[in-house]
Amino acid sequence: MTRPDKNPETVVQGTISQDAYTTRGLHLPKVANQNEIWKFAAMPDTGALVFLIGRAVVEKIRVNTRELVKAAQSLKAANGKPIELDGVIFLDLSYRGRTSSQMASVTPYQSCLILSQQACKELGMVSLDFPAQVMKCTAAELGRRRPALLLP
Repeated sequence: MTRPDKNPETVVQGTISQDAYTTRGLHLPKVANQNEIWKFAAMPDTGALVFLIGRAVVEKIRVNTRELVKAAQSLKAANGKPIELDGVIFLDLSYRGRTSSQMASVTPYQSCLILSQQACKELGMVSLDFPAQVMKCTAAELGRRRPALLLP
């Protein structure tokens, strides 16, 4: 029996998104250096609709969880269970020359960043039309083997 592949992980750089806080009229978190660039371990998740960041990661960049913006909505995991949230933080991310401004939901149970599908698109990790190319799969493209479910 073979072991499953490890989750894909990469490194992205990030800073506090001063523009996001300013344009929304929100209080900017107090950090020693507002322009400091951090390196984050990140897992691209094209099935995720929301960008998640762990409380430990937020604390490591010296943002007090009391300074987080209150989350406007509740979240549920893929299994239907609620995801506990401390609040949200706004970050500017960069990856291989691409940048993206993102709102990250802070959860106590995550040890790295879980990049949403939108973040993955904006950072160039997947194509902008993802999952369109997956949805175009046909029996002819698959050859003689017929899948159990054929997408239109």
